[in-house]
Amino acid sequence: MKKLTFNNTEEAPVMFQTKGRTPRVTKEAKQRSSMKLHMKNRYRYYG
Repeated sequence: MKKLTFNNTEEAPVMFQTKGRTPRVTKEAKQRSSMKLHMKNRYRYYG
């Protein structure tokens, strides 16, 4: 999936993993994705 080369390697994988979801999803957010799932659907979890 990583065909395009980005200067910010940290943002590149995040964009691919979150295509239709919030772009500000970090590794910490993924670990808490279990409890953030219902919050994303409800509050869209921007931060």
